[in-house]
Order: sequence, then structure tokens, then C-alpha cells
Amino acid sequence: MFVLYSFTVMRWTLFIDADDTLWENFAFFEKARDRFLGWMEKAGFVRNEVDSVLKRIDSERTHEIGFGSMGYREAMRRTMMFFYGKTGRRMSAADTALLDEVQKSVHLHSVALYPGVAETLAYLREKYPLFLVTKGVEDEQLGKVERAGVARFFRDVFVLPDKTPALYRGLAGDLKVSAGESWMIGNSPRSDINPPAEIGMGTVLIKKERAWDFEEVPLKHNGRFYQITDFRQLKEIF
Repeated sequence: MFVLYSFTVMRWTLFIDADDTLWENFAFFEKARDRFLGWMEKAGFVRNEVDSVLKRIDSERTHEIGFGSMGYREAMRRTMMFFYGKTGRRMSAADTALLDEVQKSVHLHSVALYPGVAETLAYLREKYPLFLVTKGVEDEQLGKVERAGVARFFRDVFVLPDKTPALYRGLAGDLKVSAGESWMIGNSPRSDINPPAEIGMGTVLIKKERAWDFEEVPLKHNGRFYQITDFRQLKEIF
């Protein structure tokens, strides 16, 4: 089942998110988080307390450092220093090695497309101009795009430092497409729905059971909106 609204049929331009829209990504951050929390628990700290501080610092650092595995490593390092500072403990070589390992596991994780993604992209490419729009560190994001083998479906790939109304407006302007004839498709209310909807783009939310707390904010779509649970359902919309 999906929520739908009726619109006039026209030639659309489709912008599509990458992480957790085309392939699994959040799960690798969760694995890194669990490994870090287990490490801190063995060091004598309360797991839930560490988790709470990590979530707070992680949310704060996105505005300072940006998104990606190195930013998450820094959030874990700062969390570690916060708790170590309470006990006078210093970071050891083993601590640093742990942080390096979990960062690498996020940066270079395997990329497997969700079921039906390749077939659906091939279908959409025949009907509409497609552009991949992701956010984060450029080399990290482009590495995942390469491992996924999806660049062939898109006219271009854009890696933004963040997804804001201004950046969406600039992207549409650079491509000389109107917001009213464009759609953004993704899994994040914060990044993929609210900002493009604010400038007049249509939006499609691919709702996930698990998501990063930071990205889960109240929806503010503009009426040109669908909510689905499977990427393959895009063929029923477009």
C-alpha cells in the first residue's frame, strides 16, 4: 500500500538518493555502533549512557564535520574522551586501532542493491532523466556508487555536503529544470523530503523500518507526495 495524490501527467526529471534508498547503509553504522558500545562496556562504562552521549555528539558533529565514516569516527572518539575524562583514563593504541577499524568497516562496506533496484532504474531511465543525489564525503560516496555499479542508469551523480533547500534549488538551476517538473526520491524525511518539497519539488518517501534518528523528523511535504515501502513501487507511480 502507498499514499498517492493525483497530478497532471508531464515529463518529469527524477532525482534519486543513494544510501538506504538503493542499497543498505545504515546497518553498517549500526554494526560499528554496537562494536564501539561493546568496547566501552568492557572498559567499565554503562552501555546505555555511552549510547546516549554518542547519539548527541553524532548529531552535533554533522553540522561541524559533515557526514560519513570519518565524522562518525570522530563522534566515537569524542564520546570515548568524554567518559575517559571522568575517570582520568587515557586513550590507548588499542582504542585508536578500534576506532580505525570501525571507521574502515563503514567506509569500505560491501554494497548490494535492494531487490528490484536495477530493474526499476532501467525502467525509469527509459522514460525520464535520472540524477543520483547523495550527501557526504565525495570519495566515500563515489566509491559506493562504483561498487554498486549504478552510474550507468544516471545522467550524472552529485555528492552534496548536505541536502538543503538552497542546494536543491542550485542543483535544479544548474541543470535548467524546474522544481515543479522534478521529483526527489529517498528514504530520509530530513534530507530527501522536506528540503525539496520546500522549493516545490514532488517527493517520494521510501519508508524504512530502521533509520538514523537524526534523519527522522516530521514530514513537511507540499502535497505532491507518495509514501511507499519498496523501490519497485516506483514503476506504479512513474
